[in-house]
Amino acid sequence: MTKKNGNADYLVVFGIGADDKPHAARFKTTDEAIACKAAELMWFRVGRAKDETALKLVRKLPQGRVFASGKALVPLVKLELYDKLLEVLDFDPHGPVHKKSAELPASDSPVPEPVTAPQSDPWETIGVGSVVLAFEEDKDGAGWWEAVVIAVSKDGNTLSLRWRDWPDARKVSRARHKVGLLAPVA
Repeated sequence: MTKKNGNADYLVVFGIGADDKPHAARFKTTDEAIACKAAELMWFRVGRAKDETALKLVRKLPQGRVFASGKALVPLVKLELYDKLLEVLDFDPHGPVHKKSAELPASDSPVPEPVTAPQSDPWETIGVGSVVLAFEEDKDGAGWWEAVVIAVSKDGNTLSLRWRDWPDARKVSRARHKVGLLAPVA
């Protein structure tokens, strides 16, 4: 484990999960490459404690675990704690936090390449006119179908949709993070 100002240095992997709840866990910096990869797969952020206040807060977090699939166990945390983490952690504006090569301890083993994480929440780009995938279940079965966003609630969390291929069918509404995203067109 590395030392920073005489204190243990930790990475924090955190984000809003698919359950729309805050998750956070601490990882040792020796597990940095795998923690950053897991954060990328989960669309979570990676941060570092920048001072003693941040370190105290990070020490309250549960220790994270990474599975063979690359996904990580990042438990639920209280929203208050999650909000404090946003205030006290340092972030690389372009993705996960990685030490500069000058700060890395000298060793014979090669330094792993940095992992690039998403720049922002891709669901935030959804607006009126966007085409998304929405789940629908009826008497004939269930599936994901293309839908066009026709309105967004004031709080931005609920989307009103019409089916792209069936414009005269009934309108539906879905939570922003409960719709699927289509790949960008090249």
